[in-house]
Amino acid sequence: MDRETVLEGEAARAWSRESKWEVLGPYLRRWGWEGFSYATLQDGFDYLIVEGLGYLAYDTVHHPVLAPRGIRAVFCSPICAPEAAPLLVERLLAHGRRVCLAPVSAQAARALRPLGFRCVSVGEEPLVPLKTYPLEGDWRDHDLVRRAWNEVRRHGIEIREVPDLSAVDRGALDRVTRVWLRHKPIPDREIRAYARPPVFGPEPDVRTFVAWDVAGEVVGFACYDPLYREGRVFGYSANLCRCDESRFSKLSVAMHMSAARVFREEGREVLNLCLAPFLGVDRAEFRDHRFTEWFFRLSDRYGSRIYNFGGLREHRVRYKVPGETKYFASRSLFPPNEAYLAYQGARMVDGYLSMAKDLLVGIGEGLVRDLRRGTRSR
Repeated sequence: MDRETVLEGEAARAWSRESKWEVLGPYLRRWGWEGFSYATLQDGFDYLIVEGLGYLAYDTVHHPVLAPRGIRAVFCSPICAPEAAPLLVERLLAHGRRVCLAPVSAQAARALRPLGFRCVSVGEEPLVPLKTYPLEGDWRDHDLVRRAWNEVRRHGIEIREVPDLSAVDRGALDRVTRVWLRHKPIPDREIRAYARPPVFGPEPDVRTFVAWDVAGEVVGFACYDPLYREGRVFGYSANLCRCDESRFSKLSVAMHMSAARVFREEGREVLNLCLAPFLGVDRAEFRDHRFTEWFFRLSDRYGSRIYNFGGLREHRVRYKVPGETKYFASRSLFPPNEAYLAYQGARMVDGYLSMAKDLLVGIGEGLVRDLRRGTRSR
């Protein structure tokens, strides 16, 4: 049997970024082709590593009622050859505790279903084809991009690449983050996993772009994680972007297009915009648990008090590019409970009852809103 290592708790937290890259980097550079693959390196994850095979990054989440013995919420598809994914998951299951995974690719979902996992779409990752996408925008099909460039030119904003975030004043970056958080449903803390926190130092192969206004003040920054295929960077994912949206509503689009111009000149293939939550749930290949699908639909339509699911989805849809479906995989009799625990691990929710309350309040507000619209249309 291949030698395996399990790092959890304090041992995982004490693992330095440099040592982590030394161990995990070879697997990532070979099989890290998904939008969140590189984000498995972020602080706070536990790991199962099977030498020569690959690794899993996960949160170990406890709940006094839903998971008193804990559950391992695996983040992203297993970083390994596609045919090895079931082997890695089986090795994790052998250590006890329940396991769920999200967001995983259709290929990974297909491999996990024979192990008893039921899979439901959590959305799509929109993919900007760098060779053909109109990076300047056009009036008819890509008006969002055109208007973003107009905003940048009108306000004299300069966007350029820097070596990493340590090359920029930390206080200026923190000011942008505070303004950015102020308009989010979770304004008091950083969340993890699905929007990875910034690293204020060099990271292998990560590209960093910063925006300054006409007065020289930092008004936005973005970090683009590499997408790997057999040791080569073939694209990037837009996994971290923060802007002063109160002043410049389309600055994030202009930053993505500025980065895309550079990546196109280098011969890269794709810019992955990361997860558009719950997009295309009803057209996914796997729809193994309809109640979970219904829960995701409710979260999408009425869950803005929990997280900006709908706003994020609608923004990414406006780029008008194809996407790859991503799945939530669970063996639970009631998968929505495990979806909640995955949210808890990412610090997206404060508690089960508070999440349920926010969702119910959102449903009530949505029904009132729909009723008013129906009345006005008569």
